[in-house]
Amino acid sequence: MKNILLIINIVLIGLVGYLYYLHFHHSKAKIIQEVKSSIENNLNQKSKVAYIDLDSLQNNYIYYKKIKAEFEQKQSAANDEITSMQKKYQARAV
Repeated sequence: MKNILLIINIVLIGLVGYLYYLHFHHSKAKIIQEVKSSIENNLNQKSKVAYIDLDSLQNNYIYYKKIKAEFEQKQSAANDEITSMQKKYQARAV
């Protein structure tokens, strides 16, 4: 019984090794050829490039200016509040 299990294990290890070899064995020439063909296909396709000048876009939108002004007001109010809290804390600490 032990001999049968040993033989089955050896056969299974051999089969796993063979499958591992089949799965991971790729010739470098074949891989290089596939990469070259995919690069050539990508170069043959026409691609479009869009350029957007964000500075002029931001300067021309009124909504952006409005939101930016509101944000700056909130930011200055928060800075003022932090400064006053800092002064109060320093006055209590002294």
